[in-house]
Amino acid sequence: MSQNVVGVFLVLIAVANAVKVPVTIYYESLCPDSAKFITEQVFPAVKGELRDYVEINWVPYGKSHFTTQGAEVIFDCHHGPNECYGNKVHACAIEHIQANSYQIEFTRESLTLDFINCMMKAGKNFDDNVYPGARW
Repeated sequence: MSQNVVGVFLVLIAVANAVKVPVTIYYESLCPDSAKFITEQVFPAVKGELRDYVEINWVPYGKSHFTTQGAEVIFDCHHGPNECYGNKVHACAIEHIQANSYQIEFTRESLTLDFINCMMKAGKNFDDNVYPGARW
């Protein structure tokens, strides 16, 4: 309970000072719960009333684990190898969208959210949204 009060207090301070509250969201590219959370809660909230108040750091990793074999990093993802691939696609897109410093901050954040929302809606058919007809 006290953590909720502290959280609300910090949000109110940030809003009063016009500072965006940083929020980190860990998710999995093929997780139904992640997809529902992002498409039904995060996307509408951040595109709506929370637009000016939060800055989201997206981490497409979720319940994944990794091991190393020499210089190679091997990922084991909760929903299988296709999810590992999807997480890599998300991470790459997030990195490239955020790296374009010529874009204003709002545009970078909006593009990132639009991309992730689109991919989560596509679910297991995300390949067709990235590059229709591609053989991966």
